[in-house]
Amino acid sequence: MRKILMAAAVFGTLLIGGLSATAQDVPKLEAFVGYSYVRFIPPSSSGVPSFGLNGASGSISYNPIPVLGVVADFGFYHTGNAAGSSLTVNNTSYMFGPKVAFRLGGITPFAHALFGGVHSAALAPGSGTASGNNFATAVGGGLDANIAPHLSIRLIQAEYMLIRGSGTNVSMPRISVGIVFRSGS
Repeated sequence: MRKILMAAAVFGTLLIGGLSATAQDVPKLEAFVGYSYVRFIPPSSSGVPSFGLNGASGSISYNPIPVLGVVADFGFYHTGNAAGSSLTVNNTSYMFGPKVAFRLGGITPFAHALFGGVHSAALAPGSGTASGNNFATAVGGGLDANIAPHLSIRLIQAEYMLIRGSGTNVSMPRISVGIVFRSGS
């Protein structure tokens, strides 16, 4: 037992020392912009099949300390043939929350929990438009690879998004890739 505690103490000391040593490399601001794919998965009881939406997302992260940041995340997703029909669907997401990032040399794995909303609009030809705002949350993370002092590539960002509205939950896994601009390091 004593060996395990000693190993944990040594590992913890090295981890904390490594985090403080990289503090000089931590950008104060990070701005991400990229492509996103969202899979809309309605409840099975609705009878509506799942379908994909393509779009763009972006975020701004402020990092007050090396490991912890605060994120504002926005996205727009569209399809012109939802569930194999002529139904057009547009979703606009706006979420905010904490981000934990570990800057390990040339790569930065991160995780975040976001909370906010989604504005959805559906247009059925000949039937009109329906729209509304609902609560949304997203939990996930990703991996950035540094390519220049102020530039990274977001190799992957994957989240499980959940939209809650009118007593119904809709799942929306989201995958994003793109470019991260960093400043203030």
